Amino acid sequence: HEADGDFFRLQPTVKLLINGEFKDSSTDSWINVTNPATQDVVSRLPLTTVAEFNAAVQAAKDAFPAWRATPVPTRQRVMLKFQELIRQNWVSPPAAAAAAAAA
Repeated sequence: HEADGDFFRLQPTVKLLINGEFKDSSTDSWINVTNPATQDVVSRLPLTTVAEFNAAVQAAKDAFPAWRATPVPTRQRVMLKFQELIRQNWVSPPAAAAAAAAA
């Protein structure tokens, strides 16, 4: 269906994080991320291209020596901050379903 294609193009897409930058993927292949409570498509996740995958792997390899040299307490603070951000931005499934129903 043409309408189905329009629906999926309108869903928010997840950007790739490569070398500290968020980038749109150039892939033609996507995975739909669904709300398990409602089965609604909430976003689309790219199946990266080989070049995107290789760039992400290389960026991770390049970043690793600096991360390894970072003192453990500093790494802990980074991970705890990450945890805090996840909790601050978490929307519980019942709240997300209620918000979707109200929209």
